[in-house]
Amino acid sequence: MSFAPSTEESSSALHFNFHQLPPHVPTEIAVKILQHWIEPESVMVESTILNGSEVLFTSYASPTDALVPTLPSHLQAEYWRLRQLSWLQSTKVFRTPSDFYMSHWLLSLDPASRLPDFDTAPYSLTRTYPSNSVAIDGMLNHRHPHLPYHGLERIELDFDASQYFALFNGA
Repeated sequence: MSFAPSTEESSSALHFNFHQLPPHVPTEIAVKILQHWIEPESVMVESTILNGSEVLFTSYASPTDALVPTLPSHLQAEYWRLRQLSWLQSTKVFRTPSDFYMSHWLLSLDPASRLPDFDTAPYSLTRTYPSNSVAIDGMLNHRHPHLPYHGLERIELDFDASQYFALFNGA
């Protein structure tokens, strides 16, 4: 006896969307499904053009962000609520020292951020990227009334040995 889904069953599972949820499914269950549906997020620092000038844009993005318009309207707000809570509470994985350092530095420049200011920043950074060339994803600055976090309390550094030495100035 096989418990593997038939080709027909697995094909329909691949095309599942939230509009197929039966109307009697409690909201709490739909939210749990949504929570597990969200793909892993990552902190990114990208150079982009905004209002005709180059800026460094810091965001916390998930591949599922692009799919939010396809969700039923009552789940769209819930999606963004879950994403904001994820920003405030989850562990952020950094795979490059550049993303780690630059995201911390850029967020510290934003007056709306709860991240403490850097005492000093390398002269080359402050000269190359003056504070007017910084943009922060709005979700990163929304404060939660009951959570005093800035979002970068829990981090994981996933570097190779040379990247650790470069970050911590070892040779």
